[in-house]
Amino acid sequence: MKELSPTWITDDYIDFELKKYKLLAYLQYVEGEFSDYKLYPHLSNLISHLSTLESLKEKKTIISNHFPKELSSIDVLQFNLEYKALINQSDHMDELDKILQYSIPEINKYIQKGAKLYDEVEQTMDMLSIGLIPTYSKMGYFILDTDKLLLYRYDVGEVMLDEVFKSIKVNYLTDYEKTMENTYEKIRIDILRNINKVLDTPNPPTYVFKVNNKYDIDQTIIPLAKRMLLIKNINI
Repeated sequence: MKELSPTWITDDYIDFELKKYKLLAYLQYVEGEFSDYKLYPHLSNLISHLSTLESLKEKKTIISNHFPKELSSIDVLQFNLEYKALINQSDHMDELDKILQYSIPEINKYIQKGAKLYDEVEQTMDMLSIGLIPTYSKMGYFILDTDKLLLYRYDVGEVMLDEVFKSIKVNYLTDYEKTMENTYEKIRIDILRNINKVLDTPNPPTYVFKVNNKYDIDQTIIPLAKRMLLIKNINI
């Protein structure tokens, strides 16, 4: 089991046991990824699945509430009128109810596990600035201090949807051995002299993230570094 289709709940048959088996297989795979400190894209996918299911549940409730009803009883003491539906839910809708009732709390449980791992990683990541603080920071560089010194370039842009959202693109450039000679300042000098080719940005910002080697670089460290860089640029 790898990823779960965005339409998994309506794919094939709407059968509770079938969907439960499919969901549990996916969540078991996610748990294995979390155990290997691989956070993304699994955490964001879980959040997306939860949002889809909650939206489906809400819309289903709205549709059910619009079924024709007749007055069945009157509670005079509580000033309450009770109605019964004239149209019963189909077996498919009953199965869908069971799937939603089971799946939403299960997915939410794994979101909490992912959020806990996220907090754990974030607390270990120190973000340092090297050199002068530039006035322009939509493009720059950062170093991941792990078993080696990994150099990346980042570019902050904007995505036009219903609103304007900032996005960030990251590219790996090179790495340096961790030696007494390869200091952060020396790497920054190398960036200014040999790597940075953007003429209108002669003094790009450079950051260092000190990270724990046990966390996966591509699926955990880089996504968190990107988020921290976006927060740094949120008002620019």
